[in-house]
Amino acid sequence: MNLTAEQTDVLERARQGSDLVVEAFAGTGKTTTIVALAKDRGLRGTYVAYNRAIVDDVRSVLEHEAPQVQARTAHSLAYASVGRRFKHRLSTERISSRQVAKILHLSPLDLTVRGSERTFSPAFLAGCVTEGTRNFANSADPEPDVRHLPAIEGIDEHGEHRNDDAYRTQLFPALCLAWDDLSDESGSLRFSHDAYLKIWQLRGGRVPGEVVFLDEAQDTNPVIAAAITASNGQLVAVGDSYQQIYAWRGALDMLDGLGMRPGTVRGRLTHSFRFGPEIASVANHLLGLLGAPATITGAGAPGTIARAEAPDAILCRTNAGVVSMLLEHLEARPCAIVGGGGQLAGFARGVAELEATGRSTHPELVCFSSLEDLWAYVADDPSGSDLALMVKLCVRYGPETIIDAVARAVPESTPGCLVLSTTHRAKGRQWAAVRLGPDWPQRTLDSPDELRLAYVAVTRARQVLDLSECPILGETIHA
Repeated sequence: MNLTAEQTDVLERARQGSDLVVEAFAGTGKTTTIVALAKDRGLRGTYVAYNRAIVDDVRSVLEHEAPQVQARTAHSLAYASVGRRFKHRLSTERISSRQVAKILHLSPLDLTVRGSERTFSPAFLAGCVTEGTRNFANSADPEPDVRHLPAIEGIDEHGEHRNDDAYRTQLFPALCLAWDDLSDESGSLRFSHDAYLKIWQLRGGRVPGEVVFLDEAQDTNPVIAAAITASNGQLVAVGDSYQQIYAWRGALDMLDGLGMRPGTVRGRLTHSFRFGPEIASVANHLLGLLGAPATITGAGAPGTIARAEAPDAILCRTNAGVVSMLLEHLEARPCAIVGGGGQLAGFARGVAELEATGRSTHPELVCFSSLEDLWAYVADDPSGSDLALMVKLCVRYGPETIIDAVARAVPESTPGCLVLSTTHRAKGRQWAAVRLGPDWPQRTLDSPDELRLAYVAVTRARQVLDLSECPILGETIHA
């Protein structure tokens, strides 16, 4: 195994026995370094990542190079300890929101929504409680709290009375009842893998080994972070802080020293084998705007920043951007949607339901009484900006057209297909030719969140990076 000088330096630092943080820029041989560390240390331990596909890839290498280190997802660790007791609940059929409402003894709730009184059905409230249990299960909190319940779009946002607080207070007993049910091996609610992961963490779950390797440490699920920091072994956290794009979902950046013990040492990998100096220059501009203390060296094959007439992938900022690209390209090429199109079709069905009945059960649309009401909201209210493009697409093409287009999407394994993805879903992926979609900001790209997302997007390309439909980024680079 031939290592770079930086990788060799990381090995030297790990030999000190202290916790180690490795800042690894995009494409810099992160997996190679982790395997080299595992082999060099020779200690029994565990490699942990959230994504099962990543774990499977690393496991196949560790089995030959460092078999004393097991590659596991946190869920597999939790299942072996706790989850197996709930195995019978994992196979349960889907339960309707009406059934959940009955189990939780929920009644209709009257609230002020955008100045008008609305009655929320027990079934809709049951969906809110279910989302609240998911939020709690993905936190490191010791018990459910009112803040785990989701906000409802439009509930008296600017009024004197905080109806959103009132709603949460009234639903909180149901949230506690729901979690009690999920914690019970003989409970009735639908049980998920995240539920037993949380139960494991609450019962003192920890990752075993003399050394623990944490991959993608910049976006660590709080539950996994709690189990990692409870471990007794040397902790090696590897990732890229500038690829942290899930902070909005509560993810923690373990590279920032969170949970590390005194004496933690740091290393850095900057030589990217994924792309050459051309794409590296774009990434470095973004890193400079983010205040990064180092730059990427493009050590891969030379590439180009140019229009790709037939890109392998188009990376969008939003789900609406994916739909727009799907409608534009579907007739010319087979199109695949990373992660499937279930959420996209679900929103379109919600709009169709709203148009037909004046009501919608979709969580984003429940507070609207007509399509005109929804249209006015996204047109006039700044808080509706995140829905605006998707709503405009539904109005322009019709919900059924979007539903049909999503149904026509092909698997990613289809030869010659165009892969369409949000940048969030493209994390950890790479393609030869990548185009950025047209739904990136058109005037400014200066918030840290947007810059990190753009950094992830441009570093998915190996040979050709197409910025032709993302003018603000192209202008920023050449400014």
